[in-house]
Amino acid sequence: MGLFGGPNVEKLEAKRDVDGLGKALTNGDPEVRDAAGRALAGIGGPDAVHAIANRMEGQKDVAVLESGYVALRAMGDQAGTIMLADLRSATDENKPLYGALLGRLGKEHGLAPLLEATHDDTATVRGTAAFGLALIDDPQAPQRIIEVFKSDEDMDARGLAAMALASKKLPGAYECFVGTLDDHDDALGRALSATCLGLLGDARAVPRLTQSADLDDDERVRDSARSSLAELQ
Repeated sequence: MGLFGGPNVEKLEAKRDVDGLGKALTNGDPEVRDAAGRALAGIGGPDAVHAIANRMEGQKDVAVLESGYVALRAMGDQAGTIMLADLRSATDENKPLYGALLGRLGKEHGLAPLLEATHDDTATVRGTAAFGLALIDDPQAPQRIIEVFKSDEDMDARGLAAMALASKKLPGAYECFVGTLDDHDDALGRALSATCLGLLGDARAVPRLTQSADLDDDERVRDSARSSLAELQ
C-alpha cells in the first residue's frame, strides 16, 4: 500500500520508522494494523515499545488497543523489561499507562515485572503495579495485591490495591475486606474495606457493614460502611 491506499508498512519498516508504524497501528484497516504490529515487534527495543505505548494512551478503539497488545506480547520479555523501567521513571500521571500495559502482557511476560514492581522503593510504583496485576489471570496476582493492601506502609498504595481487588472482583477480595473490618489496629484498612465492599456489590456484606456502621469507633469507617450499605440495599 502507499500513496493513496494507506500507509506503506513495508517502506516504513525498511526505514525503521517506528513513529510511522505506530501511527499505522491505529489505521482502520485491520490488515494494516497487524502488519504494523509485526513490524514494530520485529524492530523491537525501547523506541518501538514507546511508539506503541504512545498510541495506546487514551485510545478508545478496542480493536486498535488489541493490535497494540498483540505487538507488545510479540516482543516478549523485552517489552516487560522496558516497560518496567518506564513504570519506574515515568511521572505519577503517566505511571498508570505502563502499569496497564504490563498487565496486558499477561502471565507470560507481565507477571514477573509487575510482581517485582510491587516491592519497589517508590509507593506510586507499588500501587500502580498492584493495579496492573489485577489484569493478569494467575493466582499469584490477587495474592500479591492482597498483601500490598494489608501491609504496604503507604496509604495511596494500599488504596490502589484495594480498588484493584474491588473493581476487578478478584478472588479472595470479599474475604479480605470482611476480615480487615475486624482489625482494630488498622482504621485505614477498615475504612477502605468498608468502601470496597460496596464496590464489590456482594449482599453478603450487609450484616457486617451494618455492624461497622453502628459500632466502629472510627468515624471514617462508620461513614464508609453507611455509604456502602446505601449501595447494597
